[in-house]
Amino acid sequence: MNIGAVKPPQDDPRDDIPFPKGPEDYGYSADTGGANGEGQDQDEQPATEESDSLEEWDAGEDTDLPPPREWLLGNQFCREFVSGLTAPGGTGKSAVRLVQYISLATGRKLVEQYVFRRTKVLVISMEDSRNELRRRILAARLHHGVDRDELRGWLYCWTPKGLKLAHMKDGTLQKGQLETVIRDKIKNRGIGLVALDPFIKVHALGENDNGAMDYVCELLTKIAIDLNVAVDIPQHTKKGQQTAGDADAGRGAGATRDAGRLFYTLTRMTEEEAKQFGIPAEQRALYVRLDSSKVNIAPPSGEATWVQAGRRRARQ
Repeated sequence: MNIGAVKPPQDDPRDDIPFPKGPEDYGYSADTGGANGEGQDQDEQPATEESDSLEEWDAGEDTDLPPPREWLLGNQFCREFVSGLTAPGGTGKSAVRLVQYISLATGRKLVEQYVFRRTKVLVISMEDSRNELRRRILAARLHHGVDRDELRGWLYCWTPKGLKLAHMKDGTLQKGQLETVIRDKIKNRGIGLVALDPFIKVHALGENDNGAMDYVCELLTKIAIDLNVAVDIPQHTKKGQQTAGDADAGRGAGATRDAGRLFYTLTRMTEEEAKQFGIPAEQRALYVRLDSSKVNIAPPSGEATWVQAGRRRARQ
C-alpha cells in the first residue's frame, strides 16, 4: 500500500497537510530527530496525571514558554490528542492506519509523512482475530520491505474480546476494565501511540447517545493527557453518500467528532477523479483519498493524499 498526494501531472506526492521540511516546522530544534528526524529512538515519557488537576494559574505570571506539541507522524498523530480515520467498510481504513503505525514504530518514512520520533505503538484490534492481525502485519512488512527485527520492542499488538472501555450499569455510565488494562500496558511498555480499531467495538454504550459518547471520549482524552500518548480511534461512516473531508461523516453521536483534534476521512476514487488522473476504470477501485476533516491543531489543507493498494505506484 502506497500513500502520497497525487497532483496532475508533474508534482511528487506530499503529505495531505502542508508537508513539514523538518522538526522546526513543529516547534522542535533541528537536532531533535537526528538526520531527517527519522529513526531516532523515542524516550519513554512519564505519566503526569495533569487532567485531574483542579489548580488554576495566573497567566500574567506564567513566564516560562510552554513545551511544543509532540508530533509523531506528519499531521496524523500527536501526543496528548485523540485522532481518528473515518471510512466506509471495505475502503482500506485499517490497512492504511497499519502502515502508518509501522512507519512510526520503525522510524522509517513509509507513507510520505514525516516521522518526528520513532515511537512505540500499541495496536488494539477489537474486531479481528490474532491470526488475522498477524496476516495484515506480514503483508505490510513484505510490501514495504520491513524486517521483523525492526518491529521488535516497538510494535505491540493485542486482540481482546469481551473487554470494554465503558458500559452502563444500573442506569449509570461506568468505566470498564479495558480502561485500566490499557493504562497498565502503556506504562509497562512505554507506549507513545495507542490505536483502538474500530471505535464502535471499544465501548458497550449507545453510539447515538451524545452523553454516552462524550463519556467514552473523555476517558480516552484523559488517557492521552495523563500518560502523554497519542490515541487513535478509526471508525466507520454513517450510511449514505460519502463526501471527502466531511467532518460529520462518522456514524453515531457528534460528541466523538467534537472530542477529536486530528480527524480524517478515507473515500473511494470517483469516476471523475479517475479520468482526471488518467486511471483506467478497471483500476479505480484500487485508489482511495485521505482528506483532513477536523484538524484543530495544524493548518487546514485543501489537498488530498491518494492511497493505492495492491502494488507499487509510479510517482505522478
